[in-house]
Amino acid sequence: MPGIWQSGDKELDEAVKYFFANGNLSSNPENWEENGRIRILFNILRNYRSPATLLPVLDQGLVPGALKLPRHIQAQAHQLVSTIRTDIICDQEDDVERQNLWNNNFVSILHDFLIVMDDKQINDTGMDNALGLALANICLRRPEDFELIWEREIKSFEMIINVGPKMGAGDISFKQRGTRWLMLNSSILRHLYADSKVHAPMTNRAISAYITSLARIFTFVCDIEGTYTGEWIEGMEFVHMFLSTGYLLDSFSHSLEMEEARQCLEDLLSPVRMKSLLRSQASVPYIRVILRYSYAFGKEDASVWQMLLKEAIPEERPIDVRNSESLIYKLVLETKNAKRSDFKAPEGVHTNLVQEMIQALNAKDLESLEETNLLNLFVDLVVLRKILISDETALAMVQNLGLDYEDLHPLMTQIAMKDPAFSEVLLAFRPSESPSEDSNTWSVMGLLMEVCEVQYKRTPIRLAFEAALTKHQDLDRLISDCVKFVKDKILHSSIGYIL
Repeated sequence: MPGIWQSGDKELDEAVKYFFANGNLSSNPENWEENGRIRILFNILRNYRSPATLLPVLDQGLVPGALKLPRHIQAQAHQLVSTIRTDIICDQEDDVERQNLWNNNFVSILHDFLIVMDDKQINDTGMDNALGLALANICLRRPEDFELIWEREIKSFEMIINVGPKMGAGDISFKQRGTRWLMLNSSILRHLYADSKVHAPMTNRAISAYITSLARIFTFVCDIEGTYTGEWIEGMEFVHMFLSTGYLLDSFSHSLEMEEARQCLEDLLSPVRMKSLLRSQASVPYIRVILRYSYAFGKEDASVWQMLLKEAIPEERPIDVRNSESLIYKLVLETKNAKRSDFKAPEGVHTNLVQEMIQALNAKDLESLEETNLLNLFVDLVVLRKILISDETALAMVQNLGLDYEDLHPLMTQIAMKDPAFSEVLLAFRPSESPSEDSNTWSVMGLLMEVCEVQYKRTPIRLAFEAALTKHQDLDRLISDCVKFVKDKILHSSIGYIL
């Protein structure tokens, strides 16, 4: 092709574009691999044709050809196009000409991704990964160009952040820009860290400046969030997404350049800030930030998690369990949906929670929806024992429910289905004397035995209960209590079945 494709032949230029857009070379997925025929061909063409000739072939030939591929191949094709584009421009030795090429043939694509492209187009083309790989390639080949390109993007994003809190409720400009900015940086970091080569000093300087710019953005958002005291919901969501993005979190945790950003986060999670932010409009994303922090740094610093528990489930003031908008409901919901590792609840019985929960469930003015919310909260708290509440608190709530059998049985069934291991906690409860049939007390062990019989086909529950039985030191008394309290033939048969 280099010998046939003569420079300055416009008719042949158009034929080459058509060839790449519609020919067999572009339609074969194998040719789009990193070391496939298209890459090999352009590596040759770069030695014979100028960027002014080759770049239009990319935009009017390769890109249209890539869009005709099956969706699962499109992302790979756009990734290859991006790397070929950056290689063509990086080959240009003249600094002024090279900057013009970046502005006209790359920066505009980057802006389209951040601002203009719709989500479907990004998903289909994998443009975040393609541009991330391209920017990483620029950083390695032309670090001085990377610094100029990226600094302009940082300043542009800072302008959006500055006006973010003033945007109307329906304006998604910051949210969209922030989400795509995080996607792009995750890709850049992934490709930079994937290169195990020893970088040149200029590249190391560019990478350091790049990491510093990430810290700058994170700190800027946190500072504005603190100034507006949680009124900027999208800003807090950005902080949460930043900490939820693997490569960004890794950089945040270990890079020296992120020290100021780490300090800024600690300030955002301080006791004074926490009291106000948990009661702000951004309380839900703020709880998510705490959950991410505790997941990532809980082993080194459990104090933030403990502060959150004290605020959401206080020991010395009302918890407000009847209000489904209160902090305890938000905390339970977000904890259920979050990754958890070193989250630990304080030991001992949380008397305030037990008393308020039991009083609420026994209230005479309890409406149907309110009762449903309370019972769901009750079950979730028991299932999240050791994380939000202790085993002792969970057991105390169960013991003091005071519900009749018809209401109690389905509630315990829910708990047994969601948390089979709770049987061991229940079996740790040893009544001082066997309950009488006509009293209002009941045997936790006996009820659990029946629940397990109803659900015995659910193997995890049965096995958990069997394990608990084998560990019980006084098996005769356990069986005696169960039989005395629940005189049901099915229950009797279940004892024999389990033993």
